[in-house]
Amino acid sequence: MDGWLLKKIWFRSLTVQASLNFWRMQNLGFCYALLPWIRRAGGDREEMARRLTRHLQPFNTHPYLTAPVLGAVLYAETRPDAPADGAPATALKNALTGPYAAIGDAFFWGAWRPFCGLISVTLAIMGSLAAPLVLLLLYNPPHLWVRTRGYMEGIRKGRGGADFIAALDLPRRTRQIRWGSLVFLATAAALLPEGAEGQIPLVTDFTVKLALLFVMLASYWGIRKGLSPFLLLYGAFAILLAAFTLLAAV
Repeated sequence: MDGWLLKKIWFRSLTVQASLNFWRMQNLGFCYALLPWIRRAGGDREEMARRLTRHLQPFNTHPYLTAPVLGAVLYAETRPDAPADGAPATALKNALTGPYAAIGDAFFWGAWRPFCGLISVTLAIMGSLAAPLVLLLLYNPPHLWVRTRGYMEGIRKGRGGADFIAALDLPRRTRQIRWGSLVFLATAAALLPEGAEGQIPLVTDFTVKLALLFVMLASYWGIRKGLSPFLLLYGAFAILLAAFTLLAAV
């Protein structure tokens, strides 16, 4: 396969969500991305129809990890010893979609996106017009890199391309980023009123800020230890309410 064909398939993978449906999820987008190869592979109309039908089966994974799956499928489909029914490619696709969906959703949408959003919203509150640009520049490079590198590794190694995704250790990075988000949020909540434009209805006494930071970090520790989030929420609310009432009385 030439480089232009591979680039065309990669660019098409960016639109995998455009035809999302309730019946077979991302199957149309996946097949649309593979269509240039299906046409290039040749054969009679029946053979092309069989390839289309094979890749129109239900498919659903995290959209940012669709390109790595496409790379692995192309590797399996284009091997000299690949069977006509494409069974290895189908099995490989089915094996990767579930794990990729789990780790991709948790990392990109459950950790990285909120973290980037926190930073951008903080800049916006501080009056920075660059906040939207910072969000784009901060959020997009990691997933574009994973899409591209994972795609190329899949083309080169097939199932071995999954080793690249595994080496990223996204579950561990998810935990680290969530912890970083909490620390950033707590710090911003405690310190932001000093530098924000306009009036923000928060008590700006340093002692209260420190108490707020402590309560948030303690709540995170409690969640990690298995305590009920509802108990922590109402407990923190009661403690802060009592503290603010006491300070107001003084």
